[in-house]
Amino acid sequence: MSGYQVGSHPWITYQLDLSAAGPDFWILLGEACSKCEHLAGVALRPRTAKELMKVSLVRGAYATTSIEGNTLTEEQVRRGLENDADLPPSKKYLEVEVQNILDACNDILARRSGEWEFLRLTPSHIAERHEAVYRGLPNAEEVTPGRFRKTDVGVMGYRAPDYCHVDRLVQSMCDWLNEPGFPP
Repeated sequence: MSGYQVGSHPWITYQLDLSAAGPDFWILLGEACSKCEHLAGVALRPRTAKELMKVSLVRGAYATTSIEGNTLTEEQVRRGLENDADLPPSKKYLEVEVQNILDACNDILARRSGEWEFLRLTPSHIAERHEAVYRGLPNAEEVTPGRFRKTDVGVMGYRAPDYCHVDRLVQSMCDWLNEPGFPP
């Protein structure tokens, strides 16, 4: 299947068009794939593998929460992962936010081996992750962790799709991502 087009939002096609990608792109992509395959086959000492996983988790949680306005430093995130954050009470909610992201990532890592159905993305999986990420945090009145929004939203000049279309758009995105052979 080449992709999905959602009737209410014809500009959202869930389709990747690489027809304009030139030879340089494909050569670089091939080189990147080759490097990934080589690295995936390298045997690491357990301590090194554990440290690389920690670096990935810390940087991922730091980047994810920073985008949403979390002001903790990467070092504070790392110390939080090691249960050594020692933050003032005014910043404890920031630590909870980071810990929720770390917990969600660790849950996905723990479940990824052997549970094929878990790897299939569904709206309920997205809702479960949303609820886990918001656990123990103060929320705006219109935010219900674990549920898709029921209000219209926008930021500056951008207006998100009307809330009444969110369920269908999320389902279409999941269907596309779960296609056999994805990514194209």
